[in-house]
Amino acid sequence: APGASVSPPASAALPHDTRAAIAGGFGHPGVVELFSFNPDAAGFGKGGIIIETAALYDGAGKPVSWSGGGEQLSLRIHCRAVQDVFSPIVGFMVKDRLGQVVFAENTHRVYATRPLELTAGDRFSAQFDFVMPVMPTGNYTVAVAVAEGTESEHVQHHWIHDAIVIKVHSSQVCHGLVGI
Repeated sequence: APGASVSPPASAALPHDTRAAIAGGFGHPGVVELFSFNPDAAGFGKGGIIIETAALYDGAGKPVSWSGGGEQLSLRIHCRAVQDVFSPIVGFMVKDRLGQVVFAENTHRVYATRPLELTAGDRFSAQFDFVMPVMPTGNYTVAVAVAEGTESEHVQHHWIHDAIVIKVHSSQVCHGLVGI
């Protein structure tokens, strides 16, 4: 009707994302399944720091197994120092089925001028807050890693290739690796 406006459902995390209003009743621009952390996935590293678990949480801090894309999420990676460590770097990469990095981040810049020192047995966590991009339908994996040193010169202590699997069941992205 002339003059009518369409507003996204109240459940939409980002009401300014107009895709939410046309998402076929889901209240978001896609249906994304987030699988649990797999500590037995293939990986490598020296072993001076171990990744104990990783999980995705919603804006209220609750673990999530489904998302819609366009929502505020947090990835928390929990680690344990097996040995004394100077300047740990925790990071992650989300890759598509071809191994292309869709998005990634690490803690190096935050602590570059004030590196952390850990003693064997210390437990610590890194939290990455972001808006889950709207991604094309398909399978994605999250690699998580912890190293020691700097981005350019470091020792990789624990890298888990497919720590978390993401399956995008439906999406409104038709071009590119992500919708913005």
